[in-house]
Amino acid sequence: MSRRRLALALGLIVLLGAGWAGTAWYRSRLSVGTDDAYVEGTVAPVSAKVPGQVMEVLVRDNELVKAGQVVIRLDARDYRAKAEQARASVMMAERRFKVASARVEHPRLGRAHTELLRLEAGRGEPGDRPRSAGGDGVARRRPRRCARAS
Repeated sequence: MSRRRLALALGLIVLLGAGWAGTAWYRSRLSVGTDDAYVEGTVAPVSAKVPGQVMEVLVRDNELVKAGQVVIRLDARDYRAKAEQARASVMMAERRFKVASARVEHPRLGRAHTELLRLEAGRGEPGDRPRSAGGDGVARRRPRRCARAS
């Protein structure tokens, strides 16, 4: 009986192998294959216009995006600080321009007006201006000396 069992087992193995090979052959006919395949696509470089640290990513992996769509948000704190600094520089330049133009356009207005403009520009304190009058703050008229011809 052992020969009979061995032949039966061997026959069963051959039958299973033939079934597996037939199934594999049938499935291979359903799929199309080629040896010279190529893929077409458009390569689009993606880069930021300004450097910075990424704070938020607004798209998922493999998500379709449109031209001009925001895909990330950068940290804007550095740019806000630079903008504030630029605004302050512009304001100081405008104030300096006012002081300089007042000196050029109105040279006879006196030091009080110039001092006022200087204080508006934030360049000094009220008590540190130079004194031009005498000790009591009153300017006195000197008597004229007339030369008489004899």
